[in-house]
Amino acid sequence: MGISQSAVHLILKHADPKPHKTEYWCGKSPDPEFESKMLTIIGLYMDPPANAIVLSVDEKTQIQALDRTQPILPLRAGTPKRMTATYKRNGTVALMAALAVHTGMITATPVKANNATTFLTFLKKLDRTFRNNHLHIITDNLAVHKSRR
Repeated sequence: MGISQSAVHLILKHADPKPHKTEYWCGKSPDPEFESKMLTIIGLYMDPPANAIVLSVDEKTQIQALDRTQPILPLRAGTPKRMTATYKRNGTVALMAALAVHTGMITATPVKANNATTFLTFLKKLDRTFRNNHLHIITDNLAVHKSRR
């Protein structure tokens, strides 16, 4: 480019780029209680109460159900596992899942619709799965998580 290394260094030093920093589109929360809520959640992650399970719950919609067009070739000495880049589409599937934060256990259910009724059914399943434990459910602010039921 016809620029010396020292000139590039000076330009970058003056510009002070920070490509490692990310700013999200939604910005900062307008909720005046955001900080106290955040600290409560972090506290659950860092030091859960006795006889409690902390579950991070979310939905993943429109997961592509794919099959490879050829069988996967297994790992062998000197040869990595290999698979084709081509696949067959089998539509999409939606999944509701809960991660038990401190054990890594995942409880998941495929769902046909992502609505408050489905979410409540999933919460009941979690209650049965983790019977005799106090559950702390952490979700995002999706409308289906806020149903009165």
